[in-house]
Amino acid sequence: MHFYINTSELNAGIGAVARALAQKSVIPILEGIYIRAEDGFVTLICTDLSLRIETKIPATITAEGAVVMPGRLFSEIVRRLPGEETEFTAENLSVQVKSGRSKTTLQANSAADYPMAAMLGDAEKISIRGDLFKDMIRQTAFAVSTEENKPSINGVLLKTEPDNVLKLVSIDGFRLAIRRELTQSPCTPLELVIPGKALSEIGRIIEDDDSVVELALTKTHITLDLGHTKVLSRLLDVKFIDYQSIMTTACKTRVRINRSEMLDIVERASLIAREGRANVIKLNFEDDTLTVTAKSEIGSINEQQTVEIIGDGLSIAFNARYILDILKNIDDDEFFVDMTNNVSQCIFKPIEGEKYYFVVVPMRTFD
Repeated sequence: MHFYINTSELNAGIGAVARALAQKSVIPILEGIYIRAEDGFVTLICTDLSLRIETKIPATITAEGAVVMPGRLFSEIVRRLPGEETEFTAENLSVQVKSGRSKTTLQANSAADYPMAAMLGDAEKISIRGDLFKDMIRQTAFAVSTEENKPSINGVLLKTEPDNVLKLVSIDGFRLAIRRELTQSPCTPLELVIPGKALSEIGRIIEDDDSVVELALTKTHITLDLGHTKVLSRLLDVKFIDYQSIMTTACKTRVRINRSEMLDIVERASLIAREGRANVIKLNFEDDTLTVTAKSEIGSINEQQTVEIIGDGLSIAFNARYILDILKNIDDDEFFVDMTNNVSQCIFKPIEGEKYYFVVVPMRTFD
């Protein structure tokens, strides 16, 4: 195998596929990057058997072939190559990488031992603008549980609804995130669970523009084809938690809040809160004023913001990180916060429509 390839494009391709590179796997070859030179393109593949990412890069190929390179080492070497172009030569399993005045020789593994993607059969297709789907992922992936003993909430629920609406739902026991968006084509009724890690990696790969991406969904896998890059992920074989049982429309206190001003205040308060053992901030809503306070062994903070309060005044406490995560994932200039009392869930929702719905559980305090 012998080819010439643009170093920057090779580095970018490795950066994309390495998101699926297995670490300390019981199958050692999964810790490698599969490289195939064929028909004017170099194909790079990484998989941990749950997530698979493949990308193609144009190259000048003088001899076709395939090998599996040691993943982490090869990635680090390519990142530091000095030349604009890289020459890649493989004879048997000895690989020489030349770029500028740099020449490195590495031992590769046989490509014949690398697992290929399974044939998936017929799939349901969903088309949606890439930037919208990227936002949907960002605004739900933060609330996925990472506790291994809670498989029903280790992923994000993807569900289609009437009128071509796609919905993503995540929950971790302290927060609930729901995001809806219109698709570009009619949707078949679907309800499946995507691993949180896989969906986050898909969100990082999608370009932030209005080009349309297509999701292909089977009972066991989701595939995303971006042309130059393909992502394949197994679905979680679990029944998603009954999140609708904790959703409510009842509230005694509704507050209209400016997002950027509240985010600035909560970020400052969190600097003090994180020095305490519980990372607590307190929000007091009264007389159209939000007062945010936090204290720890090293100090305290008290800041105020003008808001619009409809209903009763209320004091409530939260883990500062949970509130920050929600505020950072709201894009609207203003939003509503609905509350019933200081021990019931707090709901963040848009002024108009149902684009998003965030829930956070308050903390009990005894002072």
